Amino acid sequence: MALLYKWRWRILQDSNYLWYSILKARYRDVNLCAANGRGNLKFLKTKLIWWSDLSSLGSKLPEEVFAWNCKFRVGDGYSTSFWHSRWLEEGILMEIFPNLFHSSFLQDVSIASMGGWRNSQWLWLDFGIQLAAALAAANDIQRLGVLLPGTVSTADTDQVKWRPTEDGLFSVLSDYTALSKRIPTKDLLATRGILPLSTNLFCVFCNEIAESSSHSLLSCRNAVVVWKQMSEWLGLDFSMAVDFKGSFSSWRSLCLRKKSKKGKAGCAWLAIVWSLWLCRNGIIFNNTEWNETDVIGGCKALLWRWSFIGKITQFNCNFYEFSKNPLLYLN
Repeated sequence: MALLYKWRWRILQDSNYLWYSILKARYRDVNLCAANGRGNLKFLKTKLIWWSDLSSLGSKLPEEVFAWNCKFRVGDGYSTSFWHSRWLEEGILMEIFPNLFHSSFLQDVSIASMGGWRNSQWLWLDFGIQLAAALAAANDIQRLGVLLPGTVSTADTDQVKWRPTEDGLFSVLSDYTALSKRIPTKDLLATRGILPLSTNLFCVFCNEIAESSSHSLLSCRNAVVVWKQMSEWLGLDFSMAVDFKGSFSSWRSLCLRKKSKKGKAGCAWLAIVWSLWLCRNGIIFNNTEWNETDVIGGCKALLWRWSFIGKITQFNCNFYEFSKNPLLYLN
């Protein structure tokens, strides 16, 4: 996910490149699309998998991490979303005024589209809110008017900085850190009202320690059993890490030593984490139970499917053949 976010950042920064011109010719306002985040990209129907993934990134998270961590300095206002981008210190307008946002028929436009110049003076228009809705939300519109600046620039273009880093430049590591702090663990779900406040906040796998993403997916005693058995199945030396970065790096290195292709070296790690996460969600939301055999089977099935995505030079094998010697098909 962090690597895909890097592409969003490049779209916001690298407008002089040919690939940017191609994207803009096909998908129109790509700057707005890259910055906006979830929900507002549904109008971009496309068969290009990469762009679909990029557009829907963050849609399953409680907050749109990329949009929240981009700080826009408004120039002419043409490249910054009025509702979805964080261009005011107070936050993202869509989140501050959800009722106004849902009442507006201009949800996916730039700042410049929300106003205009008259007699050398910048004036904000009606924000795409019809009269009846505006009367019902008069207080919110008044509060919005107080927050908005009096003018926009005509000389400068919009600029964006990445808030988590001192130099304002995006990095995959800083984005990974931002993402890891927003994984919807039980305490966050309870805080947001998705789970009752009385919810048991212990790990659903062992019920011994308060849930955290690193515990449930890496160090929980039941999760460790899955990691060990998958290590044995792949012929790897078991290595346990306390954080995601260390765990992924360790597994990737072990796979590369077994001559696994670079593009597939991290697939096993991702399959294990994803299978554990799906099991955890099933226990919380569907009242299922921990089943070690099912989780390990799910890891193997995922890795089998992922190993042959885009494979055109070799016939795919069935799951039984893959299970007997998985590394043969990861090379």
